[in-house]
Order: sequence, then structure tokens, then C-alpha cells
Amino acid sequence: MAKEKPATKICKHCATEIPYGAKVCPNCRKKVRGGIFKWILIAIVAIGVLGAVFGGGGDEEEQESPAAQTQEQSEDKDAAKETAAKKKSAKKKITYTTYDCTELFDDLNNNALKAEKTHQDEYVKVEGYLGTVDSDGKYIGLGAAEDNYDYMFQEIHCDIKTDNQLETIMNMKKGDRITVKGKITSIGELLGYNLDIIEIK
Repeated sequence: MAKEKPATKICKHCATEIPYGAKVCPNCRKKVRGGIFKWILIAIVAIGVLGAVFGGGGDEEEQESPAAQTQEQSEDKDAAKETAAKKKSAKKKITYTTYDCTELFDDLNNNALKAEKTHQDEYVKVEGYLGTVDSDGKYIGLGAAEDNYDYMFQEIHCDIKTDNQLETIMNMKKGDRITVKGKITSIGELLGYNLDIIEIK
């Protein structure tokens, strides 16, 4: 048996008894229907907010986590490639071109532009004589024999790079015949050659 609807209800504004189906209170003229829709709307919004706070946060973490893992894996691969490249570079054999220091001086004196194009960044094995020795142990000069007047004032500026090289120089004296292996780093018509030492004999 269906439940019968009541004939009247109480106005929520003025507490007057009014017909059940009335939308406006005859006494206070205020709307009495539609309140339930407001509460339904509030409930929907509240559920949405709670879902975003508690449910959505977990989803974001799950979505970000694979992205973070992918980036981390990519960085690991890049680091591995860089390490492999360094090892390959270290294993790559350096080929040295052998010169007497006077040959390099002649190239520079004859045509500085050509000397720069030919010898810049070249790995060389240069034979000559110990000239200037820096008192701070930062560089030496490599030149011709002291009695070779054609090249008296020319030296190759050789930068000392290791303690072993410094120790070798400590046990030598000016005028000793030496062989320097290294890389020519700069060339100029006035300043001559600069070389980074790799090995001294």
C-alpha cells in the first residue's frame, strides 16, 4: 500500500502551516521548495573535492612516477655513454709527429699562417735542448744548442703538467739534450709555440 502524502507542511521560514504542494509560503511569501536541490549540488561538489584531494593525488603520483623513472633511466644512459666515450678516447692511441725544434722555428719564420694551420693542436715529439727553466716550475723553454746562433733567441714554451715531469726537469740542467712529447696549443709570429707537455725524456 502506497504511503499517502501529507496535506500540509511547515514553512521553514516563518513556521506557518501551509499546503504540502505550495512553492511559495502564503504567509511570508518566501520560496519553500528547491532547498533539496541546493543540498544535492553541495553534496556533488563536496564529493568532487574529496575525490580530487584523496583519490587524484595518488593518480598524480602514479603518473609522475613512470615519467621520473624514464628521466632517471635516460640520465643513467647518458652517463654511461659519456663514460664509454671517455674510455674510448683514453684508449685511442696518440700519433706523434717528430720534429727537431729548429724545423718548427723555420716553419714559423717562413710563414706564420702556414705554421699555424699545419701545427695547431698537433701532437708532436720535439727534440732539442733545455733552455729556460721557470723558477716556479710552471714551464720550460725548448731550443737549439747554445752555439747554434741562427736560433739563439727562439724557444718553444712548454707547460709542465705533472709532478713527474717536474721531477724530471729537477734532475736536468740547462743545455741538456731532451725530447718533449706534447700537444701544440697555440702559435704566434711573435710569441712562437706553446706546448702542453705529455712526456719528457
